[in-house]
Amino acid sequence: MKLLNNLYSITSKQHEAAGAEYSVKLNKSCEIYKAHFPDYPITPGVCIIQTAVELLEDALSKRLHIVEVKNAKFLAALLPTDEPVIFRLEKISKDENTAQVKAQAVVSTTETTFSKISFVCKEV
Repeated sequence: MKLLNNLYSITSKQHEAAGAEYSVKLNKSCEIYKAHFPDYPITPGVCIIQTAVELLEDALSKRLHIVEVKNAKFLAALLPTDEPVIFRLEKISKDENTAQVKAQAVVSTTETTFSKISFVCKEV
């Protein structure tokens, strides 16, 4: 299941030579939050990683599937509030021989860094 337009929607995006920055709005009424957790909704780590992959797909205009999470640090709970969440995709590198793409994602608001993730995807 794609999380775009279910868990989150893109409110703005900016592409740069070395990466991209996406502002997203989390959907408080998404079914995921009803299960994780009903009285205190927290965005699951796996959903944060999947969102980063989907945004990388958008940035590169390529279909990708995740191959490896090299490092994932979850520094604070990501709650579905009205404040936009920034996904900054950095250090994007492509290996044409293996069709693999490496990237790092930093997930934050203006005041809090929620996670830092290094991952590898492969073109589908």
